[in-house]
Amino acid sequence: MRRAFLCAALAAAGLVALPAVLDLTPLAAAQDKDKEKKDKEEKQKKEREEKKKKREKALREIGDDFGQKSTDLLLNRVPKEQKLTLALGTGKEVDYALDQARGVLQRYFDDLKTLDVKTTSEDAKLNENGASFPMTYRRSTDKKDKSATLYVTISGLDSTANGQLTKLSVELQ
Repeated sequence: MRRAFLCAALAAAGLVALPAVLDLTPLAAAQDKDKEKKDKEEKQKKEREEKKKKREKALREIGDDFGQKSTDLLLNRVPKEQKLTLALGTGKEVDYALDQARGVLQRYFDDLKTLDVKTTSEDAKLNENGASFPMTYRRSTDKKDKSATLYVTISGLDSTANGQLTKLSVELQ
């Protein structure tokens, strides 16, 4: 009788434990799915952050190129079939083909005695497709430096993480 009682007790314990084990399998699967989802979200967040850093780097480089008065470096960021919109302190925007834009930029830079674009300033503002940088300049005919803001717009990043420049604008203050 004792043996029968022990067998019955073990069988009952097994029946009680079996549903608990079976319940763990869906729980483990759900936890695995949650972990996969979390890992995927973290990977996407990391990719967005990396892309944001590349975009900000490209925008700052364009601002630095402008500050160096480098027409060639600026225009190398414009695809050949695309036009570049320029508004260099005149208040009106004009679209130029690359050769025309080269001449307009070069004349603008030649007229400047000094130019300082602050791309690392805390006043610099960067967003999804553009940036604004404080700048000072002095034309050949001016006696004092003047303040302005350089606005840079890109359409995205190319395969080499260069910003594809679409617009340069200088707004006088």
